Amino acid sequence: MTHGARERYGTLSRLMIIGAAWCSAFLFMGCRDGAPSASTVSPTADATRTPPRTSPAPTGVPAATARWVLLPPASTAPAPRRDHTLTFDTDRGVLYLFGGRTGGLDAFDDLWTFDPTTARWTRVAVSGPQPSARFGHNAFYDATAKRLVVTLGQATATTFFHDTWSFDPVAASWSELGAGSAERPATRYGAGGAYDAHLNRFLVSHGFTNLGRFDDTWILDLGVQQWRKVATQGAIPEQRCLVRAWWEPSSGRLLLFGGQSNRQPFLGDFWSLDVASGRWTEKQQVLLPSPRHLYGAAADDRARRWYLFGGNTANGAVGDTWVYDAAQDGWSLLIDPGAAEGPSARYGADITVAGERLFLFGGNDGTGDLADMWALPLPPAR
Repeated sequence: MTHGARERYGTLSRLMIIGAAWCSAFLFMGCRDGAPSASTVSPTADATRTPPRTSPAPTGVPAATARWVLLPPASTAPAPRRDHTLTFDTDRGVLYLFGGRTGGLDAFDDLWTFDPTTARWTRVAVSGPQPSARFGHNAFYDATAKRLVVTLGQATATTFFHDTWSFDPVAASWSELGAGSAERPATRYGAGGAYDAHLNRFLVSHGFTNLGRFDDTWILDLGVQQWRKVATQGAIPEQRCLVRAWWEPSSGRLLLFGGQSNRQPFLGDFWSLDVASGRWTEKQQVLLPSPRHLYGAAADDRARRWYLFGGNTANGAVGDTWVYDAAQDGWSLLIDPGAAEGPSARYGADITVAGERLFLFGGNDGTGDLADMWALPLPPAR
């Protein structure tokens, strides 16, 4: 789409939004992936379609030089979807795509691999038990045990999960983890999840079920397969969902951005949790991404950078790309979609860092679910 076409499309989007979706105030009581709705709507009802809209670059941000590249469509590939997970296997050099949904609550249980070298998708044939179809779950690659791990998520308006599964690429089979844990998080979806490779553990914070939102934080010790709740004190990020998190290895803290709460449909606050003391601190930044939920996020631990793409905002879906540099303790706009071709504005996409590139798959652009694959060369570490 040309820059002029983007402007005309953005103007039309604003008129439609002003004339329809935003004509009255709404109370947000449920986590969902579309435009605002009255509290009587099911918490997981599908989105009211709103045309995508991109936002201008914040004042003072230099023009980005990075460019997204659309990868050629494959003859065999996953179906269009959103709210899935995309995870990089650092040992085998492939990406895993698991689950997600299309339409309303039509959840997937399929597992795919993507080879970044050949751009080839392969559906993985598995035998035996496996995770139920789900979306809004969390996934990570356990580098210690060399396995994919999937946890939490949702399947229907009233079906949520708190089980944890691992996929063994060698045996091509799933097995359940932590089933014997004395305690575990309440079932939920849309939680922030972060993998701590140094201590071989996974952290989960916040999230949602049809009974309400959470503000608790949990740790899964992958060695003993036991969950424990983090005892927090002081100020806590308000209950929320549709949020992402990152374990920043150098500082040893959990970072959490944005999401959706009972009070606000689009949050833009940035928090840090010292797990040892249980204290949350709201990080005051000169520049932050606009308030949003259902964005994609992925970490490059070696470069100490956390990437964020798109999501849903008060102005509709966006397609901007941001990076948080932990060494500099600051955010910057990496790509403004108004100045460069790239993925369309969307929500519910997922991204992952694989080597020196950032990959993006799927999402919803306001007209339907997508199945496109994009790659972004990453800037070198300082």
